[in-house]
Amino acid sequence: MCLPSSASPRLRRGLAACAWLGAPTLLVSLAFAPFTSHFDALISELQARARALLGATDPAAKKQAKAVGKALAALDKPADDLVDDLRTAGKLAKSLAKAFPDEFAAEAELPPDLGELLATSLDLLGADVAAALTTAAADVAAAPDGGCKTKAQATVDKGLAEYDAVALALDLPSQAKGLRKALKLAAKASKTAGKCSPSGGGGGGSCDGTNEIQVTVDGGAFPFSDVTWFRGGDVKSLVITASNPSPFDELALVFHGVTGKGTFDVHPGSTFVQAGAQTFFAGSIYTVTGSITLDKFVYSNDQTDNDCFAGTLDVTFSNDEISRHIVGPFDVSKKIGF
Repeated sequence: MCLPSSASPRLRRGLAACAWLGAPTLLVSLAFAPFTSHFDALISELQARARALLGATDPAAKKQAKAVGKALAALDKPADDLVDDLRTAGKLAKSLAKAFPDEFAAEAELPPDLGELLATSLDLLGADVAAALTTAAADVAAAPDGGCKTKAQATVDKGLAEYDAVALALDLPSQAKGLRKALKLAAKASKTAGKCSPSGGGGGGSCDGTNEIQVTVDGGAFPFSDVTWFRGGDVKSLVITASNPSPFDELALVFHGVTGKGTFDVHPGSTFVQAGAQTFFAGSIYTVTGSITLDKFVYSNDQTDNDCFAGTLDVTFSNDEISRHIVGPFDVSKKIGF
C-alpha cells in the first residue's frame, strides 16, 4: 500500500501518480485545480476507482488504473480559464473511454458511470458557454451601429451555431471541442464589440442620423438647408459641403489627414460662394485659413448611416477686397453625400 489508511483527504489526492505508476513513494498533490467546480463528482469517483484498483495485476485492471491516474493528474493541472476545463474534458473523454468502454457506450447503465459523470461535467461547462454567448450578444447589441458591429454580430451567430451543433455531436470529445469553439467565438465577439465602442481616436459618441451646420458668417446667423459629407480614402480627407438653393449659397470645406478626433487645418482648395456673388470659388484668387476641431469621430468605411463627425469650424476666406469668417458647430451623421 502506497497510501496509509491514516492519510488525510488532502494527501489522498496524491493517489493519482501513486496508483498508476506503482511508485513506492507517495507523490503529493495539494489540491485539484480545474477552473470550475464542474468536475467535483467525477474527481470523487476517480479517487474511489484509484483506491479500488490499487495493486491490480490483471492487465485490463492495470490499464484502467493507469487511465484513472492520468485523469487525476490532468485534473490536478492548474487551469486558467473555461477553455482549459473544456480542453481537459475532451482529453478525459478520449482516455477514459478507451479504458472503460462499457461506461461510455450509449446504453451504459453501470452506476456510478464515468461516462455519465463526465457528460454531466460537460453539461455544466456548456451552461457557462451559453452564458458567455449571452454576454457577447449583449456586448454586440450595445455597440454603435456600423460595419464593426455587423462583424461582431456575425461572430456571435457563428458561436451560437457551434453551440447548437453540440447537441448533435456523436461523442463527448466532439461535444467538448464544439463547446470550446463556441466559447472562443463568444470571447472574440465581445472583444470586437469593445473595439466598436466610441473611444480614443475613433470615439466621442454614437451616430444620431443628423446632418447640420450651425455657423455664423462674420457674426451673423447663416443657416444651410442641405449638408452632406464624404471621405477621400487616398489622403484620409474629410469633405463637408453645405448649400442653399435660393439664394444660392455653397460651402465646401476640405480637411486632409483626418484619422480621429483632433484639430485639422483647412485645405486651400476649399470654396465658399455666397448669394451668387461667387466670391471665393475655384479659379479665383483668394486664401483660406483656419481649422476644424473634431470632438466626435466614428468611421467604419461601410458607406451606410453608421459614420459621424462632429465638432466646430473656424475658417476664414479672404481676398484683396473682402473676408468671410465662418465659425460654429457642425454634426454630420447621415449617409455620405456622394
